[in-house]
Formats: sequence, structure tokens, C-alpha cells
Amino acid sequence: MDQEVLGKAERQGHLDTHKAAHSLEEIASVASVLKQAELMVRLNPLQASTRQEVDAAIAHGAQRLMLPMFSSRNEVGQFLDMVNSRVPVTFLAETAASLVRLPDWLGLLTPGRDEVHIGLNDLSLSMGLSFLFEPMAASLIRPRRRRSQPGRRDMGRGWRRTYRAGRITRRNGDR
Repeated sequence: MDQEVLGKAERQGHLDTHKAAHSLEEIASVASVLKQAELMVRLNPLQASTRQEVDAAIAHGAQRLMLPMFSSRNEVGQFLDMVNSRVPVTFLAETAASLVRLPDWLGLLTPGRDEVHIGLNDLSLSMGLSFLFEPMAASLIRPRRRRSQPGRRDMGRGWRRTYRAGRITRRNGDR
């Protein structure tokens, strides 16, 4: 579910993209009927009320939290401290800085628990590109394929794929 509203209209208002603003009551309602799926809630970018957003989302049933629009190891660390291992986290790398600095902050995540997704909409915008898939076409986004490392971190792009056991795999329900 999505609670990201801060700055989103300014960044993506001219694009035909998914925009939502789910309430805490809607999150609780969905959480109450889920039996197998994990309820992930995307919060606003890191700001003064992030700790309250984290606490409220978890209290209303979020089973995973997503942080968008971050750019540094410090921001990743701050968010992890706020969540305090209560739920797994997903970092939405959608700024040029977050992608370039990925090797610096990736080690803060818990392998097999935390995830990284590449957000193509804002990533393309932050790079000044005119085509959504240009970062992929230019091979800027290619997960490393190391099969011998235990404890892989999941990595997806565009909300669709995960990176497990050294290969890009489909998420349940993807075609």
C-alpha cells in the first residue's frame, strides 16, 4: 500500500503513473483480511515525522516498510534505526545518488530479509532522461550474478523482479 505523498505530485504530476494515498484505516482493513501475502507500505521520504509514520504503519498492520527517495547511507541507517527490526524493509532506489552509492549502503541491509527495488520513474527523472527504460537499455541496472555467495539480498526493479540466489526471478503472479 502507498502512503507516499510528499513531493510525488511535483516530481511525477506530468506522468501517467500510479499515485495513491492510502489511509491508516485502509491499511488496517487490508491487514485484517490477508492470510498469506505480506503487506508492504511505502512511506514518505525521510523527514521530521518519519518515526511517527513508521510506528503508525506497523501499528496498523504493515508487515514490511518501504523507504522511497533516499540518497545516502546515512538515510538508510536512520530508517533502519527507526524500524528497529520490527518488520523487514525495502529500499526504493530511485535517485541517481542512491544507485551510484548502492555499494556503500547495501551492506546495512539484512540478507534474506531486506530488499532493494529500483524505481524507474523517479530514477529516470533524476537522471534527466526522457524514456523510462533508458537506465536499463544503457545497462546501468544489471544486478551482479555471483552464485557462490550465501545470504543474497533481494533486488528488484520496477516493483517486478527479485534477485535471489544469483539470478533475477519472477515474483509470484508476474508473467
